[in-house]
Amino acid sequence: MRLKLLLGLITLLLSHFSFAQEDANSSSCQKPSDKNKLFWCLVKNKPEVKLQEIDIKVHENAISEANQMPNPELEVESIDNKAGGLTSEVTLKHTFELGGKRSSREQVAVAEKGISETQHLAELEEAAREFAINIYRLRQLKTELELANENLETFRNIQRQYKKLGRMNPEQSVSVSVFEIAEQETELKREALIQEKKQILSQFQAILGKGFSLNEELLPDLKSEWPTIDVDEIRNSTHLNLNREVDLAVAKYGLAKSESWPNLSIGPKFEQTTGNINETTFGVALSMPLPILNLNGGGRAKASSELQKVELQKKLISDRLEQYKNFLLNSYISSSAIVQKSIKRANIQKRHKNLHTLLNRGVVNSALVIEMHREVFEFYEGLHEHELKAIDALWRLYALKGTLRKEEI
Repeated sequence: MRLKLLLGLITLLLSHFSFAQEDANSSSCQKPSDKNKLFWCLVKNKPEVKLQEIDIKVHENAISEANQMPNPELEVESIDNKAGGLTSEVTLKHTFELGGKRSSREQVAVAEKGISETQHLAELEEAAREFAINIYRLRQLKTELELANENLETFRNIQRQYKKLGRMNPEQSVSVSVFEIAEQETELKREALIQEKKQILSQFQAILGKGFSLNEELLPDLKSEWPTIDVDEIRNSTHLNLNREVDLAVAKYGLAKSESWPNLSIGPKFEQTTGNINETTFGVALSMPLPILNLNGGGRAKASSELQKVELQKKLISDRLEQYKNFLLNSYISSSAIVQKSIKRANIQKRHKNLHTLLNRGVVNSALVIEMHREVFEFYEGLHEHELKAIDALWRLYALKGTLRKEEI
């Protein structure tokens, strides 16, 4: 009794620790301490990733199911005989699966689990690429919103200055109208940016919980230096899945060959007769299908064709992956180089500051003010577009290289 009580207490404590650990992990994801913690919390808790993790467990149990042996069969028959008694037969047979059927089923289940694991990796790759882009985009939105707010304030200040003049000449009146249109245009851009930011944050909250709040200090900076990456060997989910598909086809071919063999059921048989004659006999019962009409030739031919198909498919897709790798490398090098050059050469902040100095001195006309602010905003839009292209290519290359789980945002 004391032993049962002790075991119950230990189970309760372990259960409480498990829940406490889960709560701690949930809390740490809602208030991440750094950008990499935020990133990997999003990736690992994406619903599609979690579902694929469960699918792996399903296939783990399928291996145990495939390895099960058939149960023995018990047959009992009793009939009246002419001697005023009963004739009873009892047969206990066990089925032996010949040809390695159980082993072949297990190999198929193991191969199917391997495919499930590569699908889980594929979900991780997609989630990592998606959230890397979204996290960088949040920092970009912060910059673009600051620019939009600054532009609005500039346009409104200039309008107030004109209106203080009282009566305006036609040129001044037109200038005010131009600034009003520029203000409305900037308002529309600002609203679109706000909605985009809300959409990304709502996605984060859907994954991490309503308690999640973004600390903008965790957002990654604009990269001035980009990592050098080489992909010597392709090891992404698509490549691994090709090998697993071949493994599955080989296992199915082995299963089809094993099914050419019949199953053998054998066991003891007991017969007893009562009445005028009491007699008990023992023997052996055996049953087995005769492999005369069907040797599973169709199944073996189908499995063999499937194996040839996946082997050819592996070669074709492997060649395409090599081309895809070269395309990504070129895209990454090109986009990251443009970002680096733009940061070093543009010096946008200094030019923007000089514009406001001239603006305060009243030596810049309205058209130039609006054009300069528009150019600054469009510069950042173009810069951010190339940055996201580089980030997208970088994380796709991490996936191709097979180092995705080791990388940081």
